Amino acid sequence: MKKLTPEQIDKMTLNEAWKIVREFGDFIANRDKPMLIDYEDVLPYSKRDILLALVKFLKDEKPELLRKKTENKLEIKECVAGLIMKLEDFIPNEKEYKEMVKTREEVLEEFSKEENIKLWNESKKKFMSQNF
Repeated sequence: MKKLTPEQIDKMTLNEAWKIVREFGDFIANRDKPMLIDYEDVLPYSKRDILLALVKFLKDEKPELLRKKTENKLEIKECVAGLIMKLEDFIPNEKEYKEMVKTREEVLEEFSKEENIKLWNESKKKFMSQNF
């Protein structure tokens, strides 16, 4: 996976953004396996860089390009919007994902302690008793 520096992102031209958009689109179209989710590591660029390129492409000052039709009659902007939504299918790498799950489990464990349940119930009663 390629990662751009903040300087590269700031200076990204429309052609560079289009290259990233096209690579991501080709990657999605040519996947060997169907997927619901996958790790971000498999992407040609980081999720952040792909998203920034997609947004830059959508915000371009030449909207006539976005009105062009693809082979299946979709406007390019619809395809780009679909690619933005497709980015959500990619989760952080396995290590980061495991850390997120561990943190979530720790938070749930903390909230399931008896004293915290009592505090929650008291707060809920107080909130429900207020007249709005």
